[in-house]
Amino acid sequence: MRILFLTSRFPYPLEKGDKLRAYHFIKGLSKNHEVHLASVSDAAVKENDFEEVSKLCKSIKVFGISFFDVGLNISKSFFGNMPLQSAYFYDGNIRRKILKYGKEISPDVIVCMLTRMSRYAETFTGTPKLLDYQDAFSKGVERRLAHEGVFFRAVLNHEAQKQAELEKDVFDLFDEKIIISAQDRALIQHPVNATIHIIPNGVDYEYFSPRPSEKKYDLVFTGNMNYPSNIESAVYIVKEILPHVRKKYPQVKLLIAGANPAARIRSLQSETVHVSGWVDDIRESYLSAKILVAPMLINIGQQNKILEAMAMQLPCITSPLANNAIGATDGENIFIASSPQQYAEKIIILLEDPVLARSLAEKGNEFVKKNYTWEKSVAELEKILVKMNGRN
Repeated sequence: MRILFLTSRFPYPLEKGDKLRAYHFIKGLSKNHEVHLASVSDAAVKENDFEEVSKLCKSIKVFGISFFDVGLNISKSFFGNMPLQSAYFYDGNIRRKILKYGKEISPDVIVCMLTRMSRYAETFTGTPKLLDYQDAFSKGVERRLAHEGVFFRAVLNHEAQKQAELEKDVFDLFDEKIIISAQDRALIQHPVNATIHIIPNGVDYEYFSPRPSEKKYDLVFTGNMNYPSNIESAVYIVKEILPHVRKKYPQVKLLIAGANPAARIRSLQSETVHVSGWVDDIRESYLSAKILVAPMLINIGQQNKILEAMAMQLPCITSPLANNAIGATDGENIFIASSPQQYAEKIIILLEDPVLARSLAEKGNEFVKKNYTWEKSVAELEKILVKMNGRN
């Protein structure tokens, strides 16, 4: 089967959730099928990154989009129906080039990663198309409203409405749809959203595996540190949770690790809070800490940081919102907290009871290995694509 992937970012390196998901789908499907990739990119793709993905694809086309075009498209979106994130990656000239590329390939099926790429996918008529919503992005934007000032609240409210409309409108353009969790599926505002297939992310267990290590930090929080959800969570840890922990442990140490730390993240740096920025190997961040704390407040989708930490046998504490997409059991294989005081209490419990911490970590490892594998997720996707191709 010949499969054409449409992505809004080149799917390597794996510092963003959408890139991680696209990369592992491509990697898994390339074992049995011919995969082609069309990526829109606002940044130059490094040669090593291109070579890494080239190992998996029959052909690759990267369509660069300039900051001038991005600015122009975003300004136009204020007067149209396209959400800002869709306008950011859309260009009419690129659309024509992608259609030409697709005609040369003549794919059996098309996989469109995220609604922001739907304008490119809709040009292909007569070819079965699958949309990966990944998350309910409209709800993620909506949840940010309470954390922004008056001006940005107005912008975000407008964006949330446009994104919700897009999520609904593109539904019928695609033969099949997938999404990362039941929680996100319920937030897609379409009368038959129950027909969206749930395909969660997995973990590369050969890469993320436990091993003995020196613990330089008590706590760790990881992620793309320019992403609003991660920014809010990191600030929440430092400003709201740590003051309660420090009443008993004044020198508790936190590592904030991840690419592109925003100014608000960099300002958190102190004697007891280390902001690392980009790390070549995120495993070293997990291995250097005793506990992952992930108080996700406005997130959508599935938190890869939690799955990865569990895979590396790191005890995890997170929010009900984040765990809803994972389905772990509070007190058995994860700790769940809903307030700064609860987070602090559970952090202190784990710091003071290494036997309990080890048990939580081991059971978390068993849980994630049982429920989240890329092999299983790719097999589900492959089954859907083969069925689509059979209808053609």
